[in-house]
Amino acid sequence: MADTLKVTVFLAEGFLGSDVDSLIKQWTEAGMHPVIVSDNFGEVSSSEGYTYKVDQSFLTGSPLSYEGVYLVGGSEANDYFYHQARKFIREMYKHFKPIS
Repeated sequence: MADTLKVTVFLAEGFLGSDVDSLIKQWTEAGMHPVIVSDNFGEVSSSEGYTYKVDQSFLTGSPLSYEGVYLVGGSEANDYFYHQARKFIREMYKHFKPIS
């Protein structure tokens, strides 16, 4: 069943990478599909040098496409990032999706 689960991971520049990297590896090993969402396409980097390709932006991702969300943020997250993340999460909450 885990191999069909897609989990949104909201990352902004400067996120704390070791915890995120460990969790993403665990999810991937379990067959889950973490999807990196940020305010811009391209790559997003942690303060320790971990880098992830952004799979979706707030404008192209649909909250209903995912089974859960993990909000990380980052030291360079701005008001736009948090505003869009709140809108995304509010929609997920309305549909009883897990949020952490």
